[in-house]
Amino acid sequence: MVETIEKTILRNLMYNEEYSRKVIPFLKKEYFSDNVERILLKCILNFISEYSNIPTKESIVIALENESLMEESYKEAISTLNEFHNNREMNSDEDWLLTETEKFCKDKAVYNAIMESIHIIDGKSETKTENA
Repeated sequence: MVETIEKTILRNLMYNEEYSRKVIPFLKKEYFSDNVERILLKCILNFISEYSNIPTKESIVIALENESLMEESYKEAISTLNEFHNNREMNSDEDWLLTETEKFCKDKAVYNAIMESIHIIDGKSETKTENA
């Protein structure tokens, strides 16, 4: 598995409670372009929201079973979870990780806003606006 900032964020959400509590308010599923990563984020955030604790690998596996996933997506999600679990001891410098997560969120927010603006200009936006 290639370690990306998205995967680093997801892994740390599962295995670094202090980090999770700091970044959860800023993470949005639309910041993750990969469908499996979006689903994993959704499952992790739902668990943390409901139980006020970081999830176990098993709890995410069960949450994934309740999602309507294609078999290939399910297998990829399980594979990614296994990689996270096998590398849970990988420690990133806390300051670096927080800085990179903040940068990731800002960059994705700007990118998404630009893309939405382009869609509005092209008349393809899903956002409905009404003129008074």
